[in-house]
Amino acid sequence: MPTIRKADEAMLVKLLTGLIYGDASSGKTTLSGTSKRALILDGDRGAYRALHRPDTLEVQSWQDILDVVADDVIMAEYDTIVIDTVGTVLDFLAERITKLPGKNSNGAGGLSPQGWGLLKNEFQAFVNGLRAKGKNILFIAHAKEEKDGDNRYYRPDIQGGSKDMVYRICDYIGYAYRTSANTRIVDFSCVERAMVKDTANIGKLTIPDLTEKQPFFENVMDAMLEAINNKTEAQQQAVSTINTFRKTAEGLTEAEQFNEQISFITALKEKNKAVAMQCYKILEEQAAKHGLQFDKDAKKYLAESAQKLTELQKRIKKFDDKTTTDDFNAALADARAVAKENAADGKKLKALLDETAGHLGFEFDSKAKAYIAPQMAEAAQEEVEAPW
Repeated sequence: MPTIRKADEAMLVKLLTGLIYGDASSGKTTLSGTSKRALILDGDRGAYRALHRPDTLEVQSWQDILDVVADDVIMAEYDTIVIDTVGTVLDFLAERITKLPGKNSNGAGGLSPQGWGLLKNEFQAFVNGLRAKGKNILFIAHAKEEKDGDNRYYRPDIQGGSKDMVYRICDYIGYAYRTSANTRIVDFSCVERAMVKDTANIGKLTIPDLTEKQPFFENVMDAMLEAINNKTEAQQQAVSTINTFRKTAEGLTEAEQFNEQISFITALKEKNKAVAMQCYKILEEQAAKHGLQFDKDAKKYLAESAQKLTELQKRIKKFDDKTTTDDFNAALADARAVAKENAADGKKLKALLDETAGHLGFEFDSKAKAYIAPQMAEAAQEEVEAPW
């Protein structure tokens, strides 16, 4: 039965599929030979130039490759299958396909659209078979230079739709070259001038002098696996933290409960900002369901009644010499609405209104139960003291 891994379950990577491409004499084949228990499928017939050449199959046809891969006794000796070069090996496969029954050839010895589709499917099945046998796969390719104005850009020389397939399945893609000082480099991060992929954040590596045999690329691949799996474990922990927080947030109902989670998110932000932001978004969504809003000044969530109190306090504190009696009495009406829900909050607002009114020369008329302007207060006083 198919296995479904939960989002918070680890998915450890045990095998790598990658591509190294570059110019002639950049050391691609020698580099690949330092992989763990490597077997080179030599389509270019150039493996003899590699230092410390590992076991090599001199490919004469696509059938040669199929025969070797199908032999479990032979394959048990190797951990890494080097396809050198992938372009030439695909030529062998294309030659085989043109001889198959069907409209696979274009009549000029090349592949028809149907033939290209079959080549892609056959090569995908071949790669899947190697992975199923537990083999690392290392594609080797020549570099193809492309120009964009004065800029030069390098891509692997891989034909047809198989190019996109190779790009997609590779865990890493490195561009190999020589510097003017004759130093060999393999760069997984030079995106500004080459097609690369650096899942493990390896960056740019200087290829050492491989005159003496050493497991250089085996060590690089081990470092890649460790980096990818550490990332996987970190992602697993992140998902677990988010899922746990979501369950907690779904059980919150009161403003104070939501505010207690703010300190948790603040502490989490120091460790993982991205996860903290996702947790904060969850908290906001749950708070909104309960009619709670985050007050930026108070830096906490407020219940609806507390929101009204805070908003009205802010409004009253902004009153100045341009404030009118209508402004005061509108605020008074809102304060009375708050008082119906919470008498203590209503008293706070009334006291603040009276204090603000005193500073600005307004008075509260207890008979009218409203605020009046200074001149109106004087007129009312005169009317009370009139001789009649």
